[in-house]
Amino acid sequence: MADVGWERALRRRLATPRGQLELFGATFVVAVVIAMVAATQRPFFEGYVREKYPTPTAATEKLAASLAMQGDALRSRSEAERTGLYQAFMQGDGYEAVPRALAEADPEGTARRLVRTWHAGSDAQRRRALAFVAAAQSPALLDAIERAALRSRPASTELSQALQDARDALSSPGQS
Repeated sequence: MADVGWERALRRRLATPRGQLELFGATFVVAVVIAMVAATQRPFFEGYVREKYPTPTAATEKLAASLAMQGDALRSRSEAERTGLYQAFMQGDGYEAVPRALAEADPEGTARRLVRTWHAGSDAQRRRALAFVAAAQSPALLDAIERAALRSRPASTELSQALQDARDALSSPGQS
């Protein structure tokens, strides 16, 4: 293939230190422009941020049903089964016994799951995490979420108010 005139001139230019410096500088400027565009479009990108949960399995459904009868059934269960119960709760109703049972059986693991939801979840998932904490009646879990809220992206005003309401509900003396 024969060199076109501009190709030959470009090759000669890039063969010099000045040409390489110009190429490096141009690449740097383009990278900075792309980074600035990405940084200023945070609301667009955050619209796609949310945790993904698999559909609850039949075994998870059965385990959730057994929790209503025996609260300490989770202590002997695997981490995967406890995670499945948490994910089932986060997806829908019918898992009222799950928060308290998980908070009692595995407080550290439950706090990790809630913090992950707070960091990676949508606002709806964050509200569901607060509902989990309220149902579990666990100030320790709420503390974990509050620490996560300090380090993560800013919450909406509504979500900040829900977080404060959850704190007030757990700290009021009438709670069991």
